Amino acid sequence: MAVDQNKPKVCVMMGGVSAEREVSLETGRNVSKALKEQGYKVVDFVLDTRDKYEIISFLKSRNIDLVFIALHGEFGEDGGVQSILEEQNIPFTGSGSSASKRCMDKIDFHRFMQMHNINIPDFWVVGEVDEGFFKNENLYPLIIKPHLGGSSIGVKVVNDFPQFVLAVEAARKVSAQVLAEKFILAREFTVGILGQRSLVPIEIKPKKKFFDYACKYSDNMTEYIVPAKIRQDLFVKMQKQALKTYRICGCRHFSRVDLLLDNQGKIYILEVNTIPGFTSHSLLPMAAAYEGISFGRLCSLIVEMASK
Repeated sequence: MAVDQNKPKVCVMMGGVSAEREVSLETGRNVSKALKEQGYKVVDFVLDTRDKYEIISFLKSRNIDLVFIALHGEFGEDGGVQSILEEQNIPFTGSGSSASKRCMDKIDFHRFMQMHNINIPDFWVVGEVDEGFFKNENLYPLIIKPHLGGSSIGVKVVNDFPQFVLAVEAARKVSAQVLAEKFILAREFTVGILGQRSLVPIEIKPKKKFFDYACKYSDNMTEYIVPAKIRQDLFVKMQKQALKTYRICGCRHFSRVDLLLDNQGKIYILEVNTIPGFTSHSLLPMAAAYEGISFGRLCSLIVEMASK
């Protein structure tokens, strides 16, 4: 499609400085290609710095109207790059700096959910409770999570205290603080949010016990059921709970809410991903496609929301 001069000039910011750089590059290239096909003039920015002035200089020298943030992890989803763009009054896609930080920091997010009476798995911050507490065999299994980071990097299911010690040590290589979350035997789902509406829930059925990095980005490691095959009342309840969580967190434009459903029909919120992937295995585009929204149209809708 020819460039539409009435559309904003979009910079797709990808790459970044986190462990999720390669995933971000795939997301960014896919978004860039799609927007060009939708008639946008697109400038790719493969980010390899946190330097505020370098970023501003790149954007201003190219007369960018709007930034499509396709970064994942540190300095992408934690509010870092968002705060720079907010200071410069440069429009960008996705949630603002406050909501991004809130959703990225797993400890802050869990406490924020508690404050708003949103149901989440029981959790403990390692170091805030005595280590002897984790020697109680009735606590297990637990999921050990770095408090920052995404794509399940550094996340491990543990079944006893010796495994706990090793997993905490590994998680601390990813971030300084570590969360221990009660493992709940339940089915895992995700609900994409676009604007102010929930898309169809997707059930995630990994071949391994835990939906980890390998499952997320490898072929044939996970089965995705679109839409989820659950009772209609649970289907609607899941959509409502996901949208409520998104709104409480102050998110905008798009996100993906991950959750669990136990055998009693109880829903547990796991996390809000403010910049979900746009790779060949990504779930937000998958849900949108089921509802008749092409990948190109999805990217275009997000830009349109950010332009308002």
